[in-house]
Amino acid sequence: MAVPADRVGQRIFGQTFTATRLVPRHLLDSIARNEDFLSLEVASATGRTIYSTRQRFQDGASDALTLPTLRGGIVIRAHLNPRLKELLIPGGVPPEIPLRELILMALSLTLWVTIAVLALRAADLARLRTDFASSVTHELRTPLTQIRLAAETILLGRARDRDHERRALTSIVDETGRLQQLIDNVLHFSRAERRLTTVVTQPLPLRPFVAKVVDTFAPLVAGHRMSFRMAIPDGLFVIADPDAVRQILLNLLDNAARYGPDEQTISITARSAGSQVEVAVEDEGPGISPADRARAWRPFVRLKQSQSSVTGTGLGLAVARELVEAQRGRCRIEGRDGPGARVVVSFPVGAPA
Repeated sequence: MAVPADRVGQRIFGQTFTATRLVPRHLLDSIARNEDFLSLEVASATGRTIYSTRQRFQDGASDALTLPTLRGGIVIRAHLNPRLKELLIPGGVPPEIPLRELILMALSLTLWVTIAVLALRAADLARLRTDFASSVTHELRTPLTQIRLAAETILLGRARDRDHERRALTSIVDETGRLQQLIDNVLHFSRAERRLTTVVTQPLPLRPFVAKVVDTFAPLVAGHRMSFRMAIPDGLFVIADPDAVRQILLNLLDNAARYGPDEQTISITARSAGSQVEVAVEDEGPGISPADRARAWRPFVRLKQSQSSVTGTGLGLAVARELVEAQRGRCRIEGRDGPGARVVVSFPVGAPA
């Protein structure tokens, strides 16, 4: 849901400006409100005003602060009430070097901006924490429900025959694997946040290893009738950690399955590229726009495609990138000639031990 910029400005900048006294009482005890001695105007990077005080002291000493692009490129302009300059500085304003009031105003403005930035960051972190808890709860509930139904089918003797019982057991194994992947992602992300990610690399034959991972993943999407196509040359080796590569491939395959349609074909290809081996996973979904390709690797980001909102924790690609870079590899997202997205990860080229 889009929120008007002026409402955001009033909620964040307005409340912060009125709630925090910027000038100590021993300097200006007769003035109770910040807007009686300082006027503010907050503008977006496009020049649109998103917050301003009622009073404007355009003829007073002024200063401006431009936040970096990472913080939205917001420009904050402040004007000092010219009638209060004599009160702010004992002995009056020096006739030749009127810098002290500018320094005081700059310090006050810096303090106010710091408080506003911290408030924005705290609100953003609180939202991410809430979304993550909700997503993990939802992701855990689905496989647990399937496991319980299958277990009750067997325990209560509801299986019609041996084949029905075997399907229930297969469902338990498959959903347990889905739970294991989710837990591994959360653990990997937790270790990455504390800078505890470690990998033990070794020569790894790529084709048989990828085939084994695909065989592990295929039952998890069997109900969607997806197929897999592998095009990996024989004798291709990488220097990598087997557990890390397995988690990376499972995350990429899960991402392709989530965003792609039923009955799609997921392609896994590999090729040598100098000192690196590039592994690509392609789906037939709506694809990822160039503007979203860098953002997709960030934690907790879940892209909303035109078809529907896709569930998930938003950790899959973030964990994959962390593990790839820990092995001196690279990752990127590309478009395709047809529909879908192409996610490419690379590892150092290796040779048989």
